[in-house]
Amino acid sequence: MSRRLLLAAALLLLLGSGVGWYLMRPAPLPPPPIERVVQGGDGGALPRATPADENFAPAALAEAGARALQEGAQAFLVLRHGHLVAESYATGFDRDTRADAGAFAATLVAMNIGVAITEGLMRANNLQGFQAERLAAILASEADMPYEEYLSTRVWRRLNAADASFQLPRPGAAIRAGCCLVARLGDWMRVAVLLLEDGHFQGEAVLPTGWVARMRQPQLGNRQQGMGILLGDAAVGAEPFADDVFFVRGKGRWRLWLAPTLQLAVLHVGDGGSENWDETALPNAVIRAVMDRPAPAVGTPLQQLVPGH
Repeated sequence: MSRRLLLAAALLLLLGSGVGWYLMRPAPLPPPPIERVVQGGDGGALPRATPADENFAPAALAEAGARALQEGAQAFLVLRHGHLVAESYATGFDRDTRADAGAFAATLVAMNIGVAITEGLMRANNLQGFQAERLAAILASEADMPYEEYLSTRVWRRLNAADASFQLPRPGAAIRAGCCLVARLGDWMRVAVLLLEDGHFQGEAVLPTGWVARMRQPQLGNRQQGMGILLGDAAVGAEPFADDVFFVRGKGRWRLWLAPTLQLAVLHVGDGGSENWDETALPNAVIRAVMDRPAPAVGTPLQQLVPGH
């Protein structure tokens, strides 16, 4: 074989090797998420109890969980007296699944405002017209630290929740404190304990005494909305709540319902669904499964099902 043919063969071999490497190279890794971390604790499990231990009718409670999944829920958790009592999950989900709960994050802003007032960083007046982003920005400025650090040290870490993070739309962007917090599903039940137990978590005062009651006061000009939470009249449903319930409305069908008189919380996770979803049926089914609750008042008028908010 001539020298020229040998060179041509060598070039073809090198070219073929290069094409093969290009075709078989590993796919490029996706860019890391742009986020600001909210440091937590060790994320240990919440206390557990059986439905019977917490005076539920087990069959009725199981039926509510099954109904939630049939209607498209990704997760459905029930807590009473600080104990997880029931959990139902769609395939691929569990209590450690991390997801963005949307406006659930605004409730944390309201909690932090209460702490900031006791620290002398903010004043209690002029809190009407609750705006999570504006108040979080003021808090961060007065505390001279990023909001996510304040949230971590004052609330999140004290709940022993796992690390969470605010997702940012682009590098260098400011966090949106009223949304976009990616956290474990189960850690929202720790937040529920604070709301049910006057700011206490497992015996420790995390929020100022009476602050949750302040959060539940109606906003001026809006009797359906408190500070970072919604009051019972804001719910869309074929009937009113079966107990004194307030709740948090996140994206899609994310809801956290709270019944303080029963020390009961119900978390519903779901990203899809129609706008006129009934917000009272599932929590009412859980409430009615509580066997030691007081008898409901007679003659309570029904609400009409209207388009969602």
